[in-house]
Amino acid sequence: MPPFWKRVLLMPFSPVLWSEARKWTLSAVVLPLFVLATLWSAALATYRGFDLRHELSSLATEWDSKFDPVVLENGVARVEGSRLPTGEGKDGLMLVDPEETVPTPKSGKYIIVRKRTIIRDSGPSVDLKQLSDFFGGKPLRIDGQAVLAWLERWGFALQVGLLAFLVGFEWMGVLMSLLYGLIAGAILGSLFGKSRGVSGPECSRVGVATMAVKPVLGTFLALAGTSIHPCLGLFVWPALGVGLGAFALSRLPPVPALTDRIGTLP
Repeated sequence: MPPFWKRVLLMPFSPVLWSEARKWTLSAVVLPLFVLATLWSAALATYRGFDLRHELSSLATEWDSKFDPVVLENGVARVEGSRLPTGEGKDGLMLVDPEETVPTPKSGKYIIVRKRTIIRDSGPSVDLKQLSDFFGGKPLRIDGQAVLAWLERWGFALQVGLLAFLVGFEWMGVLMSLLYGLIAGAILGSLFGKSRGVSGPECSRVGVATMAVKPVLGTFLALAGTSIHPCLGLFVWPALGVGLGAFALSRLPPVPALTDRIGTLP
């Protein structure tokens, strides 16, 4: 059996290791998956955390030159000036407009802060009184200086929280990977069990080993701004496991037919 760290680092990319996994114990296949999930999700969380902190820092730097301060007090929002905080992009419209000088869009995505509520294109509105009570009822001021102060106080906690969330989420994904791998293994057993002399449990371990590609592929999809929907994943990941496992097992020599073996007897 290869060393543990070789299994961790190379199993997502090596058909040889997928094939050899049939000879390992199940724990020797599963434990590297958890370590893989931890490493790749931690790397993604670190990148996301630094990227988010950079965006907040940029927002704080630009706020005072573009927008006037926003104040939330006693459940009522106001803008101290005429420059309404506005952002519009691929995620839709974000606007702070307590006096309702801008009409609510009839289509598209939006989040608009009115005088006493936050309205969205979908879902119920949010009462600003409840939001004010959540912050202890104290007046809340949002401007460049306030954003920088918040970032200085909570930036590290934001990084750690994101790390814990993504690692925990990916560990749950490993549990689903075991199910996907077992499904793929069952299909591989019906396809290659007899022809390659691989038992059902061995095919299951091969199927689980191919799921090492999941955290790696999932990370690159996340960086590209997309992902595989969980419902679609019920079909995509087992199918991918079958394809990768079939490639790995097809490299094994076929089991000689019974007539061929009889012919070799003395």
